[in-house]
Parts: sequence; C-alpha cells; structure tokens
Amino acid sequence: MAQSVVPFGAIAAPPPRPSSARGALGLYWRTVVRPHGLSIMVLTVLALMAAALSVISVGIVVPVIESLNAAPDNRVIGKVAARVATYVGVQPHGNPFLLLALVIVATALMLRTVLSTLQQWVTYHMAITAWHKLCRDMFRIGLHLRLPELVQRGRGALAHDIQSPPMAISDVIGNTSRAIASLFETLLLLAFVFYLSAWAAVLSVAMGGAGLLLMRRTVLKRVNHSQRESYALLQTINALIVDALDGIRVIKLGNAADRILAKLDGLLKRQRRYGVEYGLYAELPNSALEVVMILPLLVVVWLSMRFPALAVSPPVLAGLVLTFVRMKSPAQVVTQAGVALAANCRKLEVIDDTLNRLSRERSEPAGAVDAVAVPAEIRTLTFENVRFTYPDRALPALDRISFECRRGELTAIVGSTGAGKTTVADLIARFYEVEAGAILADGQNISAFDIASWRERLGYVGQDCFLFSASLRENLTLWDSSISKASLDRAVQAASLEDVISGLPNGFDEVLGDRGVRLSGGQRQRVAIARALLHNPELLIFDEATSALDTLTERVIHDAVDALRQRAIVIVIAHRMSTVREADRVIVLEDGRIVEEGRHEELRAAGGLYSRLCEQGAMSKTERNMRRRP
Repeated sequence: MAQSVVPFGAIAAPPPRPSSARGALGLYWRTVVRPHGLSIMVLTVLALMAAALSVISVGIVVPVIESLNAAPDNRVIGKVAARVATYVGVQPHGNPFLLLALVIVATALMLRTVLSTLQQWVTYHMAITAWHKLCRDMFRIGLHLRLPELVQRGRGALAHDIQSPPMAISDVIGNTSRAIASLFETLLLLAFVFYLSAWAAVLSVAMGGAGLLLMRRTVLKRVNHSQRESYALLQTINALIVDALDGIRVIKLGNAADRILAKLDGLLKRQRRYGVEYGLYAELPNSALEVVMILPLLVVVWLSMRFPALAVSPPVLAGLVLTFVRMKSPAQVVTQAGVALAANCRKLEVIDDTLNRLSRERSEPAGAVDAVAVPAEIRTLTFENVRFTYPDRALPALDRISFECRRGELTAIVGSTGAGKTTVADLIARFYEVEAGAILADGQNISAFDIASWRERLGYVGQDCFLFSASLRENLTLWDSSISKASLDRAVQAASLEDVISGLPNGFDEVLGDRGVRLSGGQRQRVAIARALLHNPELLIFDEATSALDTLTERVIHDAVDALRQRAIVIVIAHRMSTVREADRVIVLEDGRIVEEGRHEELRAAGGLYSRLCEQGAMSKTERNMRRRP
C-alpha cells in the first residue's frame, strides 16, 4: 500500500521494492506457499505422477523404433520394455510389441488426463477459497485499522487494496499449480534427454540457463516495473472515481465533470502505456523459448553430420525430436509462471503488508494477557493531563488538559474551530490513543479495556451522520439481530423518528439510498441519535449533533438527553447556546488548552472567551453578513 495520502487525481508514490530475488521468493513463500502448504503438497504429488506418465508415453518411442529395426534397445528403458512385454506374453519386437506400446501410451495418457483434471479441481478449489478468505481478511483488517492509517491512505486507495490483491492471489495460485506440474514434466523430460544423449542435455541446460538469466535481468525486471507503476496508477484512478462520486454535487454545481474526465483520461493513458509494455515483455519468453528449444536439435544434427563419432542413431534422434517438442509446452508454462509472479509481486507485497505490518487497533494494552474489565457502571470519566498530537501536525491538538465528567450530569465542551473539541470525543472513543496522561473511567485507564467492550458502553452522534445504503432498520441496529423490537421502538420514540418512519413506504424496511440520500439532514441526524440511544449507553457524546435540527425537534432531543443523563455521562460539543445553557459544567477550549470552566451564568458574567463565543452565537445571519460588508 502507498504510505502517503494520494491527493485527488495525483499519482501515488512508488512503494518500496524487494531488494533481490531472495526477497521476492520470501514474499512468495509468506503469501502463497506457507498459507496453503497442504494443498500445494497434494498438487505436487499429483503433478509428479502426471509428469511421470507423460515421460513414459514419450520414452517408449525409442525401444519401439529399435524393435521395428530388429535391433533391440539394450539400455535401461529398452530392457524394462522387453521385460514388460515378456511378462504379458508378447515378443519384444514386431507388430505385437508395437500394439502393446500403443496400449501403454494410451493408458498413460488417459491416466495423466485423470490426474490433470484432479489437479485442476484442487487448484480451482484452493484458488477460490484463498481468494474469498483473503478478501475477508483484508476487509476485516481494513475495518480494524487505526484511524490515522485509514485517514492517511484514503478510501479509494484502500478499496483498491482490499479488492485487487485477493483477486490476484487466485491467479498466482493457478500459475503455481501449473508451474509445479510443468516443472516436474520439464525436468523428467530433460532427464530423458540426458538418457538419450548426455551432451545434448548439457547443451540444452546451458542454453536454457542462459535464457533464464537473461529473462530475469530484462523481461522480469521490466514486467515488475510496469505492473508496479500500473498498480499505483490504478490506485489513483480508483481514488479519483470514489472522490468524484462522493462529491458529485460539488462537481455538478461547479460544471467540473469535463475537467474530471480529462484528468481521468490522462491517468488512463499513462496506465495504458504500462499495460502495453507489460503485454510486450510478457510474450517475449514464449518467442525466446522457440529458439532455446530448436537450437539444441539443430546442433545435434549438425554435430552428427560433422563428426561421425558424435552421431546419434535414428531412433535416438527421433526420441530427441519428440522429447523437445513435448518439452516446449511445459517449459512455456514455467516461464509464464515466472512472468506472472513478477507481475503480481506488488499485489503480494500489499497482502504481506496488510496481514503482517499494518498498525491496527489494539483490543488490549501492549504486554497484557487479558484486558481489564470495563466497570459494570461508569460513574466518572476523567482526563488527567492528557496530551495528544496528530501524526502530521507539529503542535499538540490537546495540551495537558484535565477535567472530570460525572454520571447524571451534562458536560458541554465549547471553543472556536480547531480548539480541540472533536479530538476530545475521538480520544474517548479510542479512535486515537493519548500521547501523554490518561483518560480514566472510574479510576481505570480506558486504554486497558477491551476496545470492543468499551465502545459497547458508548453512544456517539457526530455532525456528519453517516447512513449506509441499507434499510432504516439496518441503519439503526447495524445488522445486530439480537436487538428487540421494544428497544428499537424506545430509541425511535426518544429521537422523535415516528413521523419519519410513517412517511416511508416500507417503514423500517425502506432502503435509504447512498449516505441516506432519501432523508433530510435533520432526519439523518435523528436516525443517528436513535442509533446511539439504542443500547442505553453509559457515556453519550454529541459532537455538533443538533446543528441540523429544527427548534421543535431539538427540544424533543434535549428532553431525551435530560432523561438519559440521569443514568449516563453526557458530553455535548456544541455551538448552539441553547444546549450549553442547560449544561452542569461548561469547558472552554482554546488552542488545545482549557481556558475557562464553570456554569453558563458564571462564565458569561466573567466576560472572557466564553462570553465572546455566546455573543457570536447570538448574532443573526443578517448581522454577520452586514459586518462582513465594507
């Protein structure tokens, strides 16, 4: 995965590359071989048996041709063939022996077909299973990434990383299976060439080795480079498309569709160049293999004619020709498997990084065997000298702040934009971990809690109330089938959602569309509030949650909060003074520090920052516009 944010329409920075062939093979071992060791062992056994049958079907040619000339083959294969023929009552020469040889060849080929079919079935089963499992694992890890990692990488690039590499693993496994079978067949056929003519085998190995070395230094290097660049471009293309669809209203109002398409065209042209380069280099090994296969035969024939002492008999020459012809196909598969591995190397790196190196949310503190149990009833939440700095910032967002929230009270946190209000909510939810100090729940550090158990006690409503393209019921319950209808009805009533539900044709089962587009802003916030109230949270956080509500609905929500705060800690981050006035304690932040703390009346009378914020909040839109005019 790219380690930096990919801006809208920009090109992702090239990722680090394996330093050597050993690094690439180690990557292949970790991502393909080790997770599927048993299946690959089964494939290896099947491939070895199929390769042996393939060589038998070729190897019997020499003794058959020798027998037709009434000159028995006194080498190992000839002797074995003669003994088999004698055992079944056939003389090892003439037409009966030829018929027996044809039966053996046909049987070997049929058995090889059966084994190859079984191998294909095992391959497809392993490849599809690995694809589905890896896709689920990548998605699971993506869901549990630490928030800074998610924000840094961007949704479009992450979506590409979750989908594309798991699909590639299926291709890699398929190539691995074919490569194993073809490699065994190639090696056994090469051994047969050595049996027929040692110097012909040495010549073939020398030419093949030189070809492989040349391929690694040229073809595989260029294939790896082109696919790396192509992958980075596809990440950027995917990010551009996702961002464009998310910002479709801005694009339409700004008449920017043609400019976005022009940017996409530029990216696609660059990606096409690398695609064409990959196609060209990927086919070069096949063309080169033609030369590597035919040259040894030509040299054998030339030497036979030039030096009688090195001449080979016609049966042996026929065997060599047939063996090299038969060897071409599996050798091509082996080389193409190497090309495919080089092409998919970047995707294997993404898999390896995701499974082994990405920083994820810790379910329990480092070094602990078991997480500390969350208190049965949370009565206080305390910030003790908490300091926090965002990874890409120099100055702290919160600088040594301390305060306490109590059960049965409403605590309001106010301040201008960038003062650190939302950071407080994010630290409570453990989207981030504190840099210094501690956040305590009844005296226990919340970083010691199991993160899932802790979040079960929280209710959170933000200003941007995200809704899924799912039914209203699924948006409320988040697919939790254990939630009872009574609990659902109570949350709906508390959030004043009855009129919304009655206006939907399918009620709770109505699909709300992308990001809840079928609802107004205020209705979406009421859905988010009902979702937060559904589990009777012991700590409820409203982060600008009432900004889109009408006055009447806001009063209903305030009544619900008043009822809830008798049994919960309620924290409200708000600009609306109507909410803040009812708070038991108001905390005023500026530049990450607490500058004022007290009740509304006390702070208003003090004439400090809070008083100025109240005056600004009381200004009408018309007054603000008039003050902006010269």
